Amino acid sequence: MSTTIKVLANKTAVVDRDEASTHFSPSATMHIEDSQDVLFAFEAFPSEHRFKRILSSWFYAKTYYQGSSSGLEVAYVGTQLSAVDYDTVTWATRPEYEANTRYGNSSSLRAHNEWDFHLATPDGGSIATVQNGAYLVHRYSYDIKTSLAGATDRPYVEFELSNDINHVDPICTPSSGYQNPHQDIVLKWGKSTAWSSYETPVQTAAVVTWKETGGAEHTISVTTEREVTIPAGTWSNGTTYEWKVAITDTGGSTTTMGWYTLSTTAAAATPPTLEYPVADVIDGTGDVTFRWVNNGGENNAGTDLEFSTDGTTWGSPINVAAGVSEYIVAAGTLPSGTNYWRARAYNADSTAGSWTDATIFTVISSPQAPYYEVTNTPRPTITWVSDEQQAFQVQMGDYDSGLVFGTDQSFKCPVYLPNGSTTVRVRVMNAYNLWSDWSGTQITIANTPGDAPPVLTVTAGTDAQLSWTTAYNTTAVLSSDLTWEIGKSINASGNLYNVSYFCRSGYFDLNGAEKIRYTGPETGPNDKPYSVMIAFYNGSTFLERPYFSDFPGGVAIVPETATRARAIIGYASSLGEAATQGDADNFSAALYMTEASNYVVYRNGAQIGETDGLSYTDRYANGQTSYFVRAVLNGDNYAQSNTVSVELSVPCPMITAIDGNWIELQYSTEPIYTAQNTHTQQVSMMVYSGSVYPVPEIAPHRQRSYQIAVAFRRGESGPFEALLGRECYLKDQYGAAIHGVISAIATAHNRFYTVCSATLEEMEGSL
Repeated sequence: MSTTIKVLANKTAVVDRDEASTHFSPSATMHIEDSQDVLFAFEAFPSEHRFKRILSSWFYAKTYYQGSSSGLEVAYVGTQLSAVDYDTVTWATRPEYEANTRYGNSSSLRAHNEWDFHLATPDGGSIATVQNGAYLVHRYSYDIKTSLAGATDRPYVEFELSNDINHVDPICTPSSGYQNPHQDIVLKWGKSTAWSSYETPVQTAAVVTWKETGGAEHTISVTTEREVTIPAGTWSNGTTYEWKVAITDTGGSTTTMGWYTLSTTAAAATPPTLEYPVADVIDGTGDVTFRWVNNGGENNAGTDLEFSTDGTTWGSPINVAAGVSEYIVAAGTLPSGTNYWRARAYNADSTAGSWTDATIFTVISSPQAPYYEVTNTPRPTITWVSDEQQAFQVQMGDYDSGLVFGTDQSFKCPVYLPNGSTTVRVRVMNAYNLWSDWSGTQITIANTPGDAPPVLTVTAGTDAQLSWTTAYNTTAVLSSDLTWEIGKSINASGNLYNVSYFCRSGYFDLNGAEKIRYTGPETGPNDKPYSVMIAFYNGSTFLERPYFSDFPGGVAIVPETATRARAIIGYASSLGEAATQGDADNFSAALYMTEASNYVVYRNGAQIGETDGLSYTDRYANGQTSYFVRAVLNGDNYAQSNTVSVELSVPCPMITAIDGNWIELQYSTEPIYTAQNTHTQQVSMMVYSGSVYPVPEIAPHRQRSYQIAVAFRRGESGPFEALLGRECYLKDQYGAAIHGVISAIATAHNRFYTVCSATLEEMEGSL
């Protein structure tokens, strides 16, 4: 159902372009001439209809043509957007016309006595016309006439109105979705006019109602405000809430919108998208910026990053604040080689989501300096940790391991270091042949030698025969200490039998000894074999009974928990043969406890060998030579023997393969034997511009050779010829000593002897 009303024009004014100061005040009937515009004002819109919906509107102006021409034209009808005083308006003071509010052009007015001119207008235009007035533009030199005399002649606007009342129709946000209860939650509504009315209603009051689903309602009242705030912490995590708003407006309408359902249960965080590095090769010597895309928007509460060198074992997560999508790793922090990284995001509830897939990248940089520990002894041990090692180098005082390939991460100094301050350090090389920085420290070497060093004796000949006493002798068990007891017989293999007797000492304390050494002979009177055992005890608890199989110098290792021991000695020649009292009386052996685990032999200050025994043969020395021995003690301490100097000599040149037998080179076909040695240094003489004489470029490489010319009785040259291509050692009566290899041997034969010629080329390394 609809209602039609008319709003009549009640004022008019004519303005002339050519006479800016002239105000025309026409009578009820107005004559509008060339270059004149007419302005209209209208009666007030009926108040009872001001909030009704406008369905359509039309503007009518009845015009009468007067003149002799065949027609005239009205240019357009438009709205005047500002109020005007119709009693004082002139062309100069007229309102500005808004050209873009033109509603259209009229048809041509032809020569008739009378007709209607009307123009359809949209809703907004008709409302503006009634509120502010309208104008009609006459653009040609023909006169027209209009009238305000009666209702039938007066211009007017006709409205078709619905009985529907215009009201405030809000658009509410948020209307759904997640809300973070840890932040302020703002509930908003905006005004939306569904259709046009003469007066637009505005909000005068609003009531917001919210509740936990199924719970009690809470209300918040406002006047003209269009939002309310739920303070952070008012709503709880993991809960569903509903809200609505009821708005009262100036038209008297109350409109209620809602309920809208919101949730404080945050969705699981979406994993970030990793951007850089992804399968990249990067320079680890500079800062590295890791970048990613946060896919959670405003609900992203932060990001975790993790790094790995194998894609399986990950370091501690690194947290990056919300809104940040890059992280800088300082130069030199990332290990060189293959690396992995991954990320995860936190949702608005600060709950971590799932990790991204691990992404590989390669770092080229020096490895990190290894972490290390040093055991401080005369032979220090350094242990380190490095994930990038392909090789290493250790320096301890004057000792340098050089480049050692491999992944071993522990190194014990092979030589004893002198007492005093010593630097111990290590560095590692990675797969890119780049070294780490050195890691190390200074330690103070303090050897504890004890009071009983070994006593060294050397017999010199072709070889040097070394022998020494034991170090740290703490107890001796002699034959006079033994008692005769009924028990078991011991045969030469160390087995016990319940058939006869044996000799057994009383208990004696071990006093920290690591070894028991047997120093007696292998047999007694009548060449009957001795059988010697040592029984170890922890207090009174028997531990083990090792048998000495080496004579003399047999060694038994003391068990870790042993505190005392007793000696057991038998004297029998075969299984079941009884030992006698006389056998025990004839026993002259002794047992010594020692803390020395082994002995290190030195020639001219350099280590040449190690042994568990009490003797050593040095084949590879010639001329004046000095020796000493160090007994290796607990904690890598050592007890050093006296130094013995001897003169080693041979009657003629002698050569041997390593671990072979000496071959005497005593015959020659020359009347006078001459030992010929050649020693060369690699030198290049370079001639440079401006130099008078050549400049030597001296390389570190040398060559040394010994010329061998020897005669053997026919058929006896075979052992010498077998030295071809083997590592050999030669020394002669003139003091020469060469460690080398023979690459060629020439032989000449006659009826009586064979002549061999060869060159021994010295090789790297010492014996």
